[in-house]
Amino acid sequence: EFTVTTPANASHDITGHTLLTITSVSIPNECSVELAQMYNLELYNDVTDLTAGDDINICGTQYTLDASWPSSGWNANWILPEGITIDDISSPIANITYTGTTFPYDATLQWRFESLNCPGSVVTDDVVITFATEPTITPSAGGTTNACFWQDMEELTFEYGGGATGVSVTGFPQYGISYEENGNQIVIGGNANDVGTINYTITSTGQNEACPEATVTGSIIVGYCDIPIEGPNPICQGETATYSTMVPGMYYSWTVDGGTIVSGQGTESITVQWTEAGNNTINIALSGTDAQPTSHIITVNPSYHPVITASICEGETYTEYGFS
Repeated sequence: EFTVTTPANASHDITGHTLLTITSVSIPNECSVELAQMYNLELYNDVTDLTAGDDINICGTQYTLDASWPSSGWNANWILPEGITIDDISSPIANITYTGTTFPYDATLQWRFESLNCPGSVVTDDVVITFATEPTITPSAGGTTNACFWQDMEELTFEYGGGATGVSVTGFPQYGISYEENGNQIVIGGNANDVGTINYTITSTGQNEACPEATVTGSIIVGYCDIPIEGPNPICQGETATYSTMVPGMYYSWTVDGGTIVSGQGTESITVQWTEAGNNTINIALSGTDAQPTSHIITVNPSYHPVITASICEGETYTEYGFS
């Protein structure tokens, strides 16, 4: 029969590295001789706690893993997916670098223990690192833009990318200057139909939760510049036409070169009879605003009255054709 003599009670689970002393005792024979033999047996545990780390999202391409250390008697190493490099494949503190260009990218890394004393005994644990890229909006600042009242402003274009799948835009009035989305671009423009300042904000959306938002702010200052007018141009000499402006003011002062103001002086609309041909001007100024007096060139084409001469003999017929 065999008994475990060291340790005294070894019936519990064996953990780690344990040295057992086993004594073999023979049954006495007829000669009443008892024989005994002692054996030493080393036992190694083939199960160990193993932690590769918690799954995580990161914004960028580098991350440091802090896995559990192996106990003695084990080899440890990382099993890496495509696109992942590591500075020390056998270290539990692993500096991970993602070398790919696809985002987001889920990289599954395996932390592997292999027993040195129990061939074939392998313990593993996986960790998933999601590499994401930061959202971008270019240009990264909106700055200050000046626009003229009642004129189309020069368009501003912003482009989003990186980890952003869209943007939210706030701050624009219901009418007038606004924005439209064209692919991954935001185009700001339109007619400046109100004097004042527009403060707008563009914020990225759809980026990975590990990445901060990208935000661009800017201002559009709408003031009075040139005073636009509407009316026919060019026009023919001798004709009468109406010219008007949509810019609000307290009093409108009009002057005309090469024509006569028939009606409307002091209001936003005048009627002019053009008496002279050439590049004539309409001048307008407003009181009660900071708008600058503005001159507009009106091309007045001369009116032609053709004189037709012809020779005709007595008894002949002459036909005159109209001109346009």
